[in-house]
Amino acid sequence: MICDKINLFDKYYIFDLFGFIMFNLFIETIIYYKIINIIMIILINK
Repeated sequence: MICDKINLFDKYYIFDLFGFIMFNLFIETIIYYKIINIIMIILINK
């Protein structure tokens, strides 16, 4: 019973970790594109 719970926890933990990494990459990509947009706007205005 306890072993089954630990096994399930490990599986969910791995998926959670993968999801967390993907979410972080997604957020970083959005921030990166926003920074590029701001730089482009500044360059166009100059």
